[in-house]
Amino acid sequence: MEAFVYWYLAGTIVVIQKKDIATFQQGSQENFWQAWERFGVLIRRTLNHGYSDDRLNEIFHNGLQENFREMIERRYPIEFRYVDLEQAKELCNHIEQVEALLDRELAIQSQIREFGKELKKLT
Repeated sequence: MEAFVYWYLAGTIVVIQKKDIATFQQGSQENFWQAWERFGVLIRRTLNHGYSDDRLNEIFHNGLQENFREMIERRYPIEFRYVDLEQAKELCNHIEQVEALLDRELAIQSQIREFGKELKKLT
């Protein structure tokens, strides 16, 4: 009986995890690299998901918020959903690095503005 319950639950869990992959959507507060990381976790947690690399790329691409999809399509002259998984990983890692640089730049600009405000108070 215990073996049956384990077998049944294990199969059910895989079905739920496959559904989580298939219905992936970028969160409203998630940036690109956070969505990429979360999608990777979903895939690694269900190694027997059965999706092809092409299908995984398509699911990820379609699950992105529209502004992120448009950014990818404008910046990179390739059809993201049709590249192989390694190219998609390289592209996502590159986008992640660019986003991190932009985040740091925005933080520095914010600090400069705050410094300027403090400087005005002193003069």
